[in-house]
Amino acid sequence: MAPCCSRACIWLLSITGADAWWDQGHMLTAAVARNHLSTANAGALDAVLRSAGSDFANFSDVVSAAVWLDHMKCRDDQLEKKMPSCQGLATAPDFTILDSWHFVTIPYNSDNVSLSGLNSLFPFYKVSNGYWVVDAVSALENVDRTLRISGSRSTWTWNFMLRLLVHIMGDLHQPLHTTALYSEDFPTGDSGGNAIKLVDGPPPCANLHALWDGGGGQWARPWPIAKADLDAEVARITGKHPPENFVSAGRLSKDWKSAGSGYGLKDAKTFFEGIANDTNRFTHGVYAEYVVQRLKPGDRRTYHPSDAYLAYVKKVSDMQVALGGYRLAQWLQALQAHVPSAPTTALAPATRLDSSALGGAVVAGMALGAVLTVLMFKLSQRGVKQQPMLLAPERGI
Repeated sequence: MAPCCSRACIWLLSITGADAWWDQGHMLTAAVARNHLSTANAGALDAVLRSAGSDFANFSDVVSAAVWLDHMKCRDDQLEKKMPSCQGLATAPDFTILDSWHFVTIPYNSDNVSLSGLNSLFPFYKVSNGYWVVDAVSALENVDRTLRISGSRSTWTWNFMLRLLVHIMGDLHQPLHTTALYSEDFPTGDSGGNAIKLVDGPPPCANLHALWDGGGGQWARPWPIAKADLDAEVARITGKHPPENFVSAGRLSKDWKSAGSGYGLKDAKTFFEGIANDTNRFTHGVYAEYVVQRLKPGDRRTYHPSDAYLAYVKKVSDMQVALGGYRLAQWLQALQAHVPSAPTTALAPATRLDSSALGGAVVAGMALGAVLTVLMFKLSQRGVKQQPMLLAPERGI
């Protein structure tokens, strides 16, 4: 198995387990979506993204903005070492407060172990009911409520939330961002595969989660990636998995490109929870080989993926990136009537939303999140029981 190039290896080793699809997977998802947007719609979205100014000038269109939320985690020590995960940034944001918004956890309880504390409350979006932003589903519901339902006209809000939606929508199509394994070996969960170490996996994928983030090792390139290279890979993926296949399988609305039918997007709660559950269909396939291997003598927390499993990861990853792009296009089209005009001149100082205002909003969000966590923990002590999880067979296309 050929190792990654040195630059990609350094990048892969520098990112955290909270990421889903590495840069290439996220950019491919957004590139699929962009191909299905009108020139006017794509241009309006890019104009809003450019309004962030010089700080994020390298992430100012729909495709490049898809990696912004991961690059925002860049720390000073990583920037000093010129880690590829810090590419495109003049300063290190070290912005990790939104890490829990990258995933949801629908427990895969293979040994039917007793779950307690916060683990008994998963998936959190069912507790939050869309108003408390605690995971990927509740984050996307909140974004939709702000941009499409409430119809915010704030360019700052749109700039920030567009960056969230193009990234988190990609996250929600990576199978290990919708689940965690609970077993005798992992009674508190395996952190979406991060705790399962690989033996002889594609370099340098050190754990099961990383293997899926890189699409089985095929998408290891960090930003920036040439448009021609992205276009070629998009053509390959969408050629194998055209939208009509997903429509026929009931995984994509037949109205996903129909303005007259609201693009098939009416109830955000049903839409986003449906995506999480749809991606979660692959959970059994994700863990099946490992669950069998762990019965053999040896370290039960390590896994040697077979060639057949690696081929399965690549097949599912191709499928999910294509579908994620179609669904992202579906949502962006539904938003197009609400996109505000980006300002063409600088705002007056009295009305500019500067970094101190953003800092205040972040601090307020942290305080609210802390209160929510305490409340959820107290609720979890009331003897909430975890029901055995019944998984339907995979329905891959």
